[in-house]
Amino acid sequence: MDPFARPGPAPETRQLERFCGDWTSDWAIVSPSRETIARFMPKGSKPIPASFAGGHTGELALDGRFLRRSGWYEMIGDQKINFTEWTTWDAKAKRFRTWLFTDAGERHEGWMKPSADGRSFRMGFTAHDRFGGTHSGRAKVVCPDDDTVEWTFSAHGMRLKGTDKRKK
Repeated sequence: MDPFARPGPAPETRQLERFCGDWTSDWAIVSPSRETIARFMPKGSKPIPASFAGGHTGELALDGRFLRRSGWYEMIGDQKINFTEWTTWDAKAKRFRTWLFTDAGERHEGWMKPSADGRSFRMGFTAHDRFGGTHSGRAKVVCPDDDTVEWTFSAHGMRLKGTDKRKK
């Protein structure tokens, strides 16, 4: 065995292949209600949409050791947020580590633990906003088939639900 040989990616990284490709996203705020959120918006603000769109591309990077996802999503106030996310296997913790960065100055770091069959994942993260604030959140990701990802997301008093569909 060559002590200087470069090892291949962890076998667990293959579970991330399901997230590769081009995707569209559709998501909505589940709670609090749009009416409750609107009460905290400045007078004259546009109504909060019933759903939001997004899209991203996922690919294995750095010799297959990482999943890199880059894309965008809509937010309240006609904002469009661009993001890049990196995910890799942590052999010691026996789960995936994730890092997300946005052009709105946010960064998230967390973990993602796969189910035994690799078709669902539980996530936990800490988010840091551009003002120095932090909050934690949780998410669940379910892959009912190879072209669909359903997710729920809870953080800072909000619950979101969405579906990503692979572009064909």
